[in-house]
Amino acid sequence: MKNAKGVVIWLLKCFVAGIAAVAILSVFSLFYYNHGIRKTSETGATDYSWENQFHSVGYEGFAWGFNDADGYNNAYMLGREDIDILLMGSSHMNAYNVPQKSSVSYLLNQKMETSGAGYGVYNIGMEGHTFYMCSDNLKDALETYAPHKYVIIETRSVKLSMERMEEVLTGTRKRTPAFDSGLIYYMQKVPYFCLLHRQIRDMCDLNDASLADDNNDAAEASDNNDSGGALENQAPEYHTQLNRFMEMLAEEAGSYNVKLLVFYMPNTCINDDGTVGTLGNPQDIAEFAAACSDYGIEFLDMSDIFLENYRQNYELPFGFSNTEAGKGHLNRRGHELVADALFDKIMEIEGK
Repeated sequence: MKNAKGVVIWLLKCFVAGIAAVAILSVFSLFYYNHGIRKTSETGATDYSWENQFHSVGYEGFAWGFNDADGYNNAYMLGREDIDILLMGSSHMNAYNVPQKSSVSYLLNQKMETSGAGYGVYNIGMEGHTFYMCSDNLKDALETYAPHKYVIIETRSVKLSMERMEEVLTGTRKRTPAFDSGLIYYMQKVPYFCLLHRQIRDMCDLNDASLADDNNDAAEASDNNDSGGALENQAPEYHTQLNRFMEMLAEEAGSYNVKLLVFYMPNTCINDDGTVGTLGNPQDIAEFAAACSDYGIEFLDMSDIFLENYRQNYELPFGFSNTEAGKGHLNRRGHELVADALFDKIMEIEGK
């Protein structure tokens, strides 16, 4: 009996100590890794948005902020009737890794205000949302937010997957689950469990920082079974599929009387001689740009802008002081470069 009682007391102490440890670690995680909890989007503008209001990051960059009522990262508040430009994209546009007033959407809003253009920008960039996902959600996003002038979509790849394009074209893409019910949902409410989950994925190489949670050209090479980067794009069936895809996007934007602008952010690489290059294949970029042009879609390639900024200022658009240089998400300078380029592109379109 004494031994049994001793075991029970020991187990009870372990349980209490475990609860205390999780509580202490969760306080730390609340500021170090508080991405928050996904909730299924009721509008379909994105597959999911954020349930929580407060977010903070210290593992890749240093930032914190508050999401708006719809679960998106918008510090520049707008009413629905004031949305002229709708910004769609991945975790780069979600912009959890930089201060809210350093994000593409906020900076673009500022430039629109100070220039006198007066266009309001609303951001629905969301973690994990690839170009395919944004394309599939485009109609619902336009229906929900009804921008007056433009819809802008980020892409990390210009060499698209035949299979994924077909899923969007045929409406067979499966939406990414939010896990907003059941045991996993309640476990997400403990901040440390979210951090632990990420660390486990890091150890298993499931969180490749170079991909930044989004599809890019490096990822698409294996998806297309074409490590060379251009062979599939020469095939007539790829050309036909790409044009069908762009035609669909152009028609959806046109049906809501907005101009579609797609901007491409390639990965950067540091060469052995200290120079910097981009991983995008020039032929893929040219074919993607041509397909956009054929259907009246504006296209912005950030490749030369990223390279020229490095040549002049030795600044990389990706990476932070607490991560590998040139890898991961857009840093403050990267957001500035994208915001400036988007502003200049829109002014060019309008002849200003």
